[in-house]
Amino acid sequence: MPGFTTRFGFDWSVTTLITAVGLLSIVTGLLAMVTEPMLEADGVFAALQIASGFSGVLVGFGLLAAAWGMRRDYWLGYAAAALLLVLSTVHGVVQTRFVSIPLVVVSLAGVALLVRQRRVFTRSISLTPTQAGTLFAIGAFFVYGTVGTYVLRTDFDQVDTLVDALYYTFVTASTVGYGDIHPTTENGRLFAISLATLGPATVAVAVGSLFSPFLKSRFERTHARVRQLNRTTSDDVVLLGDSSLDEAVVENLAEQVSLTVLTAEEEWARSLSDRGIDVRSGDPTDEETLEELALEDLTAVVIAVDSQTVPYAVVAVRRADPDVSIVAVATTGDAADVAEFDTDVTIDPKVSLARTAAAAALGRDADAV
Repeated sequence: MPGFTTRFGFDWSVTTLITAVGLLSIVTGLLAMVTEPMLEADGVFAALQIASGFSGVLVGFGLLAAAWGMRRDYWLGYAAAALLLVLSTVHGVVQTRFVSIPLVVVSLAGVALLVRQRRVFTRSISLTPTQAGTLFAIGAFFVYGTVGTYVLRTDFDQVDTLVDALYYTFVTASTVGYGDIHPTTENGRLFAISLATLGPATVAVAVGSLFSPFLKSRFERTHARVRQLNRTTSDDVVLLGDSSLDEAVVENLAEQVSLTVLTAEEEWARSLSDRGIDVRSGDPTDEETLEELALEDLTAVVIAVDSQTVPYAVVAVRRADPDVSIVAVATTGDAADVAEFDTDVTIDPKVSLARTAAAAALGRDADAV
């Protein structure tokens, strides 16, 4: 739409293509399992042809996860997508099936499109110390299990390679326990006991520490939206602001009216969205962007950007709707300069604070100031 970026500021065609490649990789991998290759091979390459079927399916699911991360503007999602697209291309070549040709072509197109969008994905993943420790514990457990099983392979039957050792560690940690590998000596049994004890405990702690913050955030956002739906007032207010605005202003508005925030700052937009506040990403001084907000249905527009931007924002709002009420908050600069423009109300927080403090010191009613 004119005047609007997507919610996190990038072209949706990128994630759409990555999603399409992921689905195509899954379908191609499944077809590779039931069709014959165009080029017959022997030895290692023949084994790779067979393995590329199911591994291609895994790459496809990985691309779907990466596309989700890219929709949230995560740099890690972008990096994972770039790596998986290369792997998807390699899988299409190794599979040597006719049905793999579209996968190779689309994967290469995805790589080219990602190169063009490389500066868009800047959001990083921040882990709490507990989450970081949990990830380290998971890695340490699998290293312990894999290396330990391989070192003690003579105490197990059918453990000959590191892959066998990793397989045994994984099925033990997941409590599946197929029974195809089992210890044959006391040392092996004692080691197996340690894996059976540490594995499920590590997985349980990992699930709790890694996903509980996500669930908590979802519950908070749902609660905020329910609170907004249950609000008795029908007043709709749009706030044009940035991160320099006091958070208390946003919170009070969100509690009392149906609030929509328009901001050009992506990081602040994500922060507000995580708290259940309706957010639009765009330029507060762009007339077409403001028209998308249907200003004629609003109670008021609150402008709380820097004093240099206020004039342009006021002009844009007046052009979009000459009759809407405009409240300007002088977050920086002189409120007198802001008041010269066509605003209905101009507020200077510093002046208001000074008057309130003076009234309180003189024993007057501060609420009346």
